[in-house]
Amino acid sequence: MNEARSALLAAGLVDNKVCAIDPVWSGLRCVYRLKDRPTTR
Repeated sequence: MNEARSALLAAGLVDNKVCAIDPVWSGLRCVYRLKDRPTTR
């Protein structure tokens, strides 16, 4: 998971949720930082 996290950080994303599915698999949710999100107004 560290390789995925590093690649996502390099792309401007941050991880904000991690879910362990079983001893082998886990899920990682990534989003853009609030300051980097486009405005909708």
